Amino acid sequence: MEIGTRLRGYYINNVYRAGPLALVLRLRSPEGRESLLVVHTRRAAWITEKAARIQGMDESSRRLRDHLVRLRIGGAGAVKNERIIEIQADPDRRIYMEFFGAGNIVVVYSGIIEAALNSFEGRGRSVIPGAPYELPSPRRMIFEIPADQLISAAAESSRPLDRTLGSRFLAPSKYLEEALWRVGLDPNVPANSIARRDLERLAEELARMYAELTSGISLYLYRNDGVLEVSASRLRRLEDLYHVSPELYESPSEALDAALRAEITEAVSTSTDEGLEERRRLEEEARAQEARAQELSAKATALRELASGLTSGSLSIEEALRHLEGDVEVRGERVILGDIGVPAGNPYALASAIYGYAKKLESAAESLMSKAAEVRNRAVRLEEEYAHMRPPEELVAQERRWYERHRWFYTSSALLAVGGRDASGNSALIRRYMDEGDVIFHAEVVGSPFFILKDGRKTAREDDIREVAQATVSFSRAWREGLAAADAYYVYPEQVSPSAPSGEYLPRGSFMIRGTRNYVKGLKLEVAVGLCVEPAEGRTVLCSAPRRSMDEHGLVYVIVEPGHMKASEAASKIIRMLSDHLPPSLSGLRGNLRTDEVVRLLPPGNSKVVEVARGKRLRDMGVGMGIRDNVRAPHGTEGQGGNEQPHNNGVPKG
Repeated sequence: MEIGTRLRGYYINNVYRAGPLALVLRLRSPEGRESLLVVHTRRAAWITEKAARIQGMDESSRRLRDHLVRLRIGGAGAVKNERIIEIQADPDRRIYMEFFGAGNIVVVYSGIIEAALNSFEGRGRSVIPGAPYELPSPRRMIFEIPADQLISAAAESSRPLDRTLGSRFLAPSKYLEEALWRVGLDPNVPANSIARRDLERLAEELARMYAELTSGISLYLYRNDGVLEVSASRLRRLEDLYHVSPELYESPSEALDAALRAEITEAVSTSTDEGLEERRRLEEEARAQEARAQELSAKATALRELASGLTSGSLSIEEALRHLEGDVEVRGERVILGDIGVPAGNPYALASAIYGYAKKLESAAESLMSKAAEVRNRAVRLEEEYAHMRPPEELVAQERRWYERHRWFYTSSALLAVGGRDASGNSALIRRYMDEGDVIFHAEVVGSPFFILKDGRKTAREDDIREVAQATVSFSRAWREGLAAADAYYVYPEQVSPSAPSGEYLPRGSFMIRGTRNYVKGLKLEVAVGLCVEPAEGRTVLCSAPRRSMDEHGLVYVIVEPGHMKASEAASKIIRMLSDHLPPSLSGLRGNLRTDEVVRLLPPGNSKVVEVARGKRLRDMGVGMGIRDNVRAPHGTEGQGGNEQPHNNGVPKG
């Protein structure tokens, strides 16, 4: 099966919702290659490198994602005689994609359901987390039925032939209709009226079709003002009926993508439009109720003033009735106001009736305001429900950038800084990626990474130097030791040598530094972790960087310092804070927030989560979050770069 052969060894990197019909799994190989697995939950699954239209996550998809991310695909295959794909993940874990009914994706561990996109209980079969996973009751595929059994089934039924065979055997309608067309049998005639020889011919044709279906992996796509059908065999019935010729695809994934992508995209747009239209309707309804309530309140106030004038004698009955024109009816000697009738010549009785009418209007206004509040709450809930579906984004399978295997960030001036994660990472950076125009950073701490500021020799500003120096000390062993500040220095490529002096030994990941070191002293240990917009390509990614850099390129971020919280606990807290402060319009980005990914971004050691802030990118959008705008760090404790001579011009430990 194509999914099993092409994706073996890939990891599930993330899961996205693509409207009501589909999910998209981002897959990544150990070498960094990416593919997208599109799952149309009612039709099929296929691999693509084309952009997929996604809209974030709903609650059921989010629960499913928690069990899918980081799983490694070991293989995949179709369950015999079922519209189900089984993907092998861990030795005891399976993913079942069911393409019937409402569709489903079920994660199973040691035979027990861990999570499902759609949970349900039924008479014949249930899919509930915590319960054993059971395949549907088996039915024999019609292609495998001997002629005598086909004849026996037809002889016992007076129903139409196609319905008889479809109910007794597993018979995909497009293939059964094609087989009946090829042998010239009317599908609507009673099954028991078909001659034995005709049923034998049908069995023979079904056997030939089965050979066609299993002989290769090519698919035929039929179009006629839209997609008619995608099939593993020629459908001559469609060719004759619609006068169309099929498009042949050697790759099943390419055929399915061509056939079903438009259906998914249309469902995305339709569901979003319907949700937005309903929200607008609710808001208009609430505004109309509020406007009517204000009218009633204003009228009640005017009526009270009228009644007060009558009781004080400043207003005559005649004047009061003129003001009440349209609200009162004079019947002989009585005045009818609402459902109250009073003597026409008694000002006090009329004033009392007006007061009563004003109270009724005020009560009606309060009722309308209450209803308007309920309607607005419904609109808010709908806003939250559809927030994960807006705005649609294009998800593209991407090759992993070389620097993404290391620590990296963009400085506030948009220069790329890349640091090693360990000794081998240090060695790879210096030996493979250091260029003449770069600036090289290291900390005056045992266990420091090397950081490279790409193209920084001529273009770096003082802020860029300070940011990379701060990152260098923050990702060093000084963090694990709980230091509040440390020193770093920078040099140039010609000062870095992989060779030790004669008679000396350089540990792996260490390099000889010759000449003058330029120091940046008293650097605070601190990183910002959050969602930022990569300046080079405009991608929104999860990253960690110095505060000043993150403030320039970030959307929402959390400040972290050395502390006593384990990395996993700190990561969970960071995710909660970022999620809580993402506005609804960006809620689809919550899918980027994974505990294991945040742990990778933290310095080695325990941490303290300090505060959450929003970056310039989000402030420029004008999106309010109820947190402070000023997130720049004070510069007073950071040392100035220069040509100060080192205390020990030896070899830094990598």
